[in-house]
Amino acid sequence: MQKHRKRTILICLVVLFLVLGAAIITPVVIITRRHFEDQQRNGFGGGGGGGRGEGGLNGGLNNGGAFPPGGQSGGQPGGIPGGVIGPQTSGPAGVAQGPFVPNEERANAVREAFQFAWQGYRTHAFPHDELKPGTNTPGDTRNGWGATAVDAFDLAVIMRLPDVVADMLNFIPTIDFTRTPTQVSVFETNIRYIGGMLAGYDLLKGPFSSVPHNAAKRELVLKQAVKLADLLCSAFQTPSGLPDNILNFNGGQPTINGSATASIATIGSLVLEWARLSHLTDDPKYARLTQTAQQFLLKPSAGGEPFPGLIGQYLRLSDGAIVDTKGGWGPESDSFYEYLIKMFIYKPSDFANYRDRWTTAADSSMQYLASKPASRPQSTLMAHFDGTHILPIGYHLDCFAGGNFLLGGAVLKQQNYIDFGLALTQSCRDSYAGTVTGIGPEAFAWFPETCGAQPGVLRAELKANLTLTPKSKAATGIQATVDCSQPPPGQDTYFQRSGLWIKAGSYNLRPEVLESYYYAYRITKNPMYQEWAWEAFQAINTNARLAAGFNVLGNVDVQGGANNQANNQESFFFAETLKASSLDPDPDSPQEFGTPKYPVVSSKSCDINHKCLVFLFTIGTLINYRSSKPSSDQLSETSPLLGNRPTLSEAGEEEKWYRRLFPDNTRFRENRTSKFLNHFPFLVEILYWNLTYWPYQLSRALSAVLIRNNTSIFTTSRHHALSILDFERSLHLSLEQPLQSWLLQNHPYLIPLLALIYYSHITLSILFLVYTYTYLPRLHYQKIRRAMALCNILAFTILSIYRVMPPRLLPHSQGFKDILHPSHSTPNKSIWTNNRFQLTIAAMPSEHFGMASLISYSLTRYSPHLWLRILAPLWAVVMLFTIVATANHYLLDAVVGGLVTVVAFWGERCMLVFRPVEECMFWVARTEKPASNDEDPPSVKGWGDFARGSWR
Repeated sequence: MQKHRKRTILICLVVLFLVLGAAIITPVVIITRRHFEDQQRNGFGGGGGGGRGEGGLNGGLNNGGAFPPGGQSGGQPGGIPGGVIGPQTSGPAGVAQGPFVPNEERANAVREAFQFAWQGYRTHAFPHDELKPGTNTPGDTRNGWGATAVDAFDLAVIMRLPDVVADMLNFIPTIDFTRTPTQVSVFETNIRYIGGMLAGYDLLKGPFSSVPHNAAKRELVLKQAVKLADLLCSAFQTPSGLPDNILNFNGGQPTINGSATASIATIGSLVLEWARLSHLTDDPKYARLTQTAQQFLLKPSAGGEPFPGLIGQYLRLSDGAIVDTKGGWGPESDSFYEYLIKMFIYKPSDFANYRDRWTTAADSSMQYLASKPASRPQSTLMAHFDGTHILPIGYHLDCFAGGNFLLGGAVLKQQNYIDFGLALTQSCRDSYAGTVTGIGPEAFAWFPETCGAQPGVLRAELKANLTLTPKSKAATGIQATVDCSQPPPGQDTYFQRSGLWIKAGSYNLRPEVLESYYYAYRITKNPMYQEWAWEAFQAINTNARLAAGFNVLGNVDVQGGANNQANNQESFFFAETLKASSLDPDPDSPQEFGTPKYPVVSSKSCDINHKCLVFLFTIGTLINYRSSKPSSDQLSETSPLLGNRPTLSEAGEEEKWYRRLFPDNTRFRENRTSKFLNHFPFLVEILYWNLTYWPYQLSRALSAVLIRNNTSIFTTSRHHALSILDFERSLHLSLEQPLQSWLLQNHPYLIPLLALIYYSHITLSILFLVYTYTYLPRLHYQKIRRAMALCNILAFTILSIYRVMPPRLLPHSQGFKDILHPSHSTPNKSIWTNNRFQLTIAAMPSEHFGMASLISYSLTRYSPHLWLRILAPLWAVVMLFTIVATANHYLLDAVVGGLVTVVAFWGERCMLVFRPVEECMFWVARTEKPASNDEDPPSVKGWGDFARGSWR
């Protein structure tokens, strides 16, 4: 009868547990989903998008939180939030919008193009600046410092090519930046050399730290960036503090060339790399120099701003005045507008004025520069200006603007910017689709909708299109008209296909259109943009490829592109064009980059784990305050909670052992520290936690450093991982990849919630300790604490002996996606699981699940709160789902993690061997271990009857 009753009670508890679990989870899921859908309606989706410090792509690449400014802990990437939904009318009808679709075959094709071009440069031109692929000879147009080897550094890291990375790491520290036979362009040197070095450095320190490399040489790369920046500081020695773009290097400190003006692109494109350099070195001079110069652009002189936010192209170095009123988002101007929004992403709290300047320029561009071709009114292009006259001309360089507007719209949650960015991207695609080669020209023009209707428009047309002849022209020009249906001779086909005509038909291996495709795809998830990017890459690979590299095309509208008319392969072909080509099809690629070179590392920190830690420890200390000194240093042998009186308590055994082996520290009882600790005994638990946690983390960090360049260990860990997958498949338990695919395709709104759960691991463990210390008898609390310490020891031992690569780091062919530690990261990154010494190949056992199961078991077994005992098992279930669905662990890892917890509870008393260390510490500190720390808390005595009754 009694057995039947127990079974009935057990069934009732299980049912109640399931009901309460559903009652808790369902509202959370519904609220999270509604929030996700609200974000979509406002132009945003769930999940973090953003990234890390390192022209090309507009946004940020994840630094893993390791290098924030000002020495703060943690870091949060900026950049585009994932899943932003563009207008449903974008793209052809019937094209489905869905999640990111990696393509291993395409990614390998881009990787092959990089390796082919690198090998050609390595064979025929290294260590010169670039290869001349028409003659397979070297060229030195960028100071002779090996521009290609530096500029391509970050892409080699992204593509995980350790041999190429090693070549670059061996070379970069040997460059002598003090000597060059040519004058030095500050603009080009910054984006190619400083940008290249910082990009590769940050990637290797952060999201791509698992790429085998020499850590000492990596640090030398940062030192080289500092040396070069120190030399470039001479550029700011002008009366106004604006940089002279041309420097003369003669082996000593460089001198300025004495230029009269500098472009806004030169001035405005230094701020990001130099801000990052200041943060990495804790030297504010780099940020101060560039941001002081930037003030002339943020607050331009009178008369230099034809439209709000849009300024002329050149500033006078003597006083900072703007000397002309020509401009646009193209040559001599582009980087200034581009970096405004990226600086805001980098650190919103410091650069809100950069955001405001960008929005002003963006609004004016949509109002005044947006132009529709007369023959294709459904298209939108962005014109240039000369004063208040609008020039209907465009450049390949302008095509970055589509991506920049998309980025700004995503970050600022402004759908109008997203719509405009998509429209510009479509028009730039038209410039590609209309040519014979499928590649767009260097410059193009069009008839605006108002063609011939206004004298001002006519003058602009005539100025922009010198080959165009008016049908008639009055003496004053007022009545002149233009035939807006006829392009220049020989361009009928291109005009019919695109609504444009070619002004300069070359292609200089530029990346801007590919970059905008990338952002359009990442934001809308429309695979149409993936296809456009693939088409463009194939066109480049077909027409520009020669025997040892890729050459500039002389004419994109003839078969073959006239690729024998020039002889140059600029370094940015690696750093920008191939990078942009590689990102769409590659699932492991970073999400966002900075243009023209350096991916943005947002320094906005959302990691509050350390703050929660301090808060919880403080609360635990205060609520366990003891008002008076305990009357005895002996433990009570009675447990008020369980009501039992053992013949010999565990504490009694410890006490006897302690009294035989160690000196009596009771002589220090009257010391102030002893009295203080007796009032606040939880401070001792804080000490215990630090003595347990930090040796464990330092051991992991040391292990990570020791194995970082050992490719055989990484290969073995991958083999172990694949063996685990094979074993699970043989048992039909391989749930990881199907579960993650289901999550990403059907419930992506859960990703932020899973990130919060995953990164709350440490914080919730501390909360658990505070709770058990406050409400459990000391015998049970101490048993739990020893079990937690033993769990760490056992886990580290196992992961050191049997290293296993987590699913997220396996080859793409396995189908796993890293959604918690990607380059784009999440808003919930944690300094506890994302630091510079992170041991990445430590999947077995799952410490997350092991600790979660320990917490669940302890609360279920010992908690005096009935509701908590019923709900506690849910935590282990949720953590199991999290680690498997996010591809951080295999199912077998969780099994081993659970077994570690069982063994730890079984053998927790072996931790008493560390009692000598404990007593020696107190003896050295001349302090008595507080007796109050071994006494049951007063709160236990108040509900002993309830607790006993609830278990019987």
